[in-house]
Amino acid sequence: MNWIEALWGVLFWAALVLVVVFLGPMQTHRAPGRLTQVATWLLMTLLTLAYGGLLVFVVVHLLLFTWGTGAAAFGLLCSAILLVATPVAWWFGVRAVVHRIDPHGRARS
Repeated sequence: MNWIEALWGVLFWAALVLVVVFLGPMQTHRAPGRLTQVATWLLMTLLTLAYGGLLVFVVVHLLLFTWGTGAAAFGLLCSAILLVATPVAWWFGVRAVVHRIDPHGRARS
């Protein structure tokens, strides 16, 4: 990867963060708007997959060089299940937070 690809990667993540920051205050009459929910879900999913993928890469290589190919294959299977479940888990997480917010942006008790 050269420096231009790295710069594009940093700009992409910065753009995602800015989208969520600017869309965050947008609300409908009841709760944060659907666009804000989707943007938050997308950002959290992408960040979790990026950092989770890096962690999986390191852990699977540690398993491979420590205990062999069987342990690495098991680690890959477990990590694939977790990475596939990540978007679903974040969707439920974002929905749970949205249901706790009242029209004025305060948490309901």
